[in-house]
Amino acid sequence: MELLDTSVEMRKSGSFDDTTQLRLSRENVSAAADFSDIMQKMMSEEKVLLGQRKHLSDNLFIVVLCILLAMFVFAILLLWIHFRLLTSELAQREGAEENSRRLSVRVLQLQDEERRKFSRELHDSLGQLLALAKMHMSVLLEKNPQDQLLVESTSS
Repeated sequence: MELLDTSVEMRKSGSFDDTTQLRLSRENVSAAADFSDIMQKMMSEEKVLLGQRKHLSDNLFIVVLCILLAMFVFAILLLWIHFRLLTSELAQREGAEENSRRLSVRVLQLQDEERRKFSRELHDSLGQLLALAKMHMSVLLEKNPQDQLLVESTSS
């Protein structure tokens, strides 16, 4: 920039010296070459840095992708475990309901058998008692034929 400022000042002042102008042009070309070299180095360093960033970004993408995949597999695994637990619980409940039904049927059968047994015993014992009472009443009627209550009891 200093070279350009000096060249501009020389033109403004009117002292246009060819040797000075030539020297300034050479220095300007040398500075432009240095500037170009510096720019080339900066570009190559930027490419290296960009390559490193791209590599890090690719690695980060792969890591995030692996984490997401692992989480998806974990979620599927948890879903499968939950499904298996629900299935086994459902099977247990169905088994318990079946056992409850069988138990209810068995209780009803036992109640029916018990009622029949009780009915048979009641019928047999009551029938025997009534037959015995009738026989006693017949004996009493033979001994007391004038008793009106005994006559009414044996006639029915």
